[in-house]
Amino acid sequence: MRNQKLAFIGVIIVYCFVSSVILSSLAMASDSNFQKKKLKLGVSVNTDFNFYKGCVKFSEVVKERTGGSVIVEVFPNGALGSDRDMAESVRNRIIDMWAGGMATLSMIKGWESFVVVQLPYIFKQETSEAQNEFLNKLFEMPRMKNIAEKAAETSNIRALSLNFFYGMRHVTTKDRQIKTPEDLKGLKIRTMNSPIGRAPMEILGASVTPMAFPEVYTALQMGVIDGQENPPATILANKFYEVQKYLSLTGHMSQSVVLCMNEALYQSVSPELQKIFDEAAKEAAKYQTELQIRDNKRALDELKQKGMIINTIDRSLFVEKSKDAWKEFQPDVTQELYDFIINSQE
Repeated sequence: MRNQKLAFIGVIIVYCFVSSVILSSLAMASDSNFQKKKLKLGVSVNTDFNFYKGCVKFSEVVKERTGGSVIVEVFPNGALGSDRDMAESVRNRIIDMWAGGMATLSMIKGWESFVVVQLPYIFKQETSEAQNEFLNKLFEMPRMKNIAEKAAETSNIRALSLNFFYGMRHVTTKDRQIKTPEDLKGLKIRTMNSPIGRAPMEILGASVTPMAFPEVYTALQMGVIDGQENPPATILANKFYEVQKYLSLTGHMSQSVVLCMNEALYQSVSPELQKIFDEAAKEAAKYQTELQIRDNKRALDELKQKGMIINTIDRSLFVEKSKDAWKEFQPDVTQELYDFIINSQE
């Protein structure tokens, strides 16, 4: 009997050992599905920006789900070039990935029609939460997914995420409070240097002055420009409250950051790894958007505490003034596409 027990215990030990070896082999086989890769992801902003943090989150998720086989190295501070340079570098596979404004992506051949989601007052929702929710739904609609797929083929740039939500842009000024579009007339307002970046302020009557972002504070301080426009968190982080008195909540444009990858690279990897990239991008977008919406809200309170005078506007006046803005972007934005975006919100 004792020998039978010992034999049984021996069988159990052998079984456990063999099982352990099999499980270990399966794990190694799973890891071996992913070839070791080191990818470069460039952003123009510094490490304090939430969409940089979102890119780091993306990198962490990819590393975890590939067992450390795929490493995405994030380069901040424009180390890999300007936003336009990096977008072109992704297209030409000089670098692998880039995260930056939709305004830049929409200047790349194939992506032009996505300028539609940056038109002034294109969204009926008046809160960041509601706008973000709508954008997420919009980009999952077959119509928009088809446009994005064709754009990826044309441009060799794939958008893993179209909505790292950055927030509504508002106007700051030094000497004049903005309550109606007429209040903008004659004011030199710095904007992003892209057609859609300039459009809202031009249409509303301001004298638009595109300028590199690092130059804005000094230009405001010296009176070279009268104001600028950005989400509250950006206004706070760059201390524009030191050289601007008024923050008018115009909400004239809502901005998203896009996370992009070279299309040929994306198509060269396994469907399993493609899925990991796609899911990691969704998780990163959710993570950064929550941070950004929170920080924009907190920034409004802090800006008020620091002495800025914050005012709301009569939104209907600005909407009416901007209603034909889409026509300036024909034929990239058609009447049918514009109506599709508007009707999708009803």
